Amino acid sequence: MKIHRLPALETNIFYLLEEDGKALIFDPGDADVLQSFLKEHNLKPEAIWLTHHHWDHINGVEQLKSHYDIPVYSSVFDSKRLSFVDHGLKAGSEISFHSNSFKIIDFKGHAKGQIGYHCEKSRVIFVGDLLFSLGCGRLLEGTAEDHFESLNRLKKLPRDTKIYFAHEYTQTNFEFLKTIAEQVPPEDSLEQIQAHILWLKRDQEFTSPSTLDFELRNNPFLRCSFQDFVEIRKLRDLW
Repeated sequence: MKIHRLPALETNIFYLLEEDGKALIFDPGDADVLQSFLKEHNLKPEAIWLTHHHWDHINGVEQLKSHYDIPVYSSVFDSKRLSFVDHGLKAGSEISFHSNSFKIIDFKGHAKGQIGYHCEKSRVIFVGDLLFSLGCGRLLEGTAEDHFESLNRLKKLPRDTKIYFAHEYTQTNFEFLKTIAEQVPPEDSLEQIQAHILWLKRDQEFTSPSTLDFELRNNPFLRCSFQDFVEIRKLRDLW
């Protein structure tokens, strides 16, 4: 299974999985970007999987569905408010793309219906806006308790899991981390973290995927108590 990362909109990263000439599309906020890539690489899309309902994750769905006649999957919660969804997925259920099976994880907090797709075999997870490298999503629909519990679910996965997040915010998150490093100190030095970010951008253009190991060592939202989580989330909103 090959994972393609496509920059889109201002900060989004779209993901397209490829196997045997077929493709699976995650969170298409812009159909044109994906259609150009599919045509260029002669790939046939088989389905669209959504992590949540925000516009920058779904705006291209109807165009893609109309052009390719492919099914759309989302959480059960989002399937009730998005008319173009064909199949609702429950936490704990499984869905497959060719040889890879993905388990659905409840990641509400940023959005009520947000889910993640975890493939244990390939050690990858697609988290939408639950988590970004060195940061996490805003509380737009869910509660702080929801989001904190969802992050704790993520923390239970194997540490070598690769985390594919939906926005490139890493450098900005690092700048914020420097302001709270005394309150929630990372394991790595700030110099080591900055060097790691620069290396990723030189090597692969994106800082996604990160690894759960790196985030557990350095992401303040994975290293704090619930009380601190609430506080630093508010600070990040205002920063």
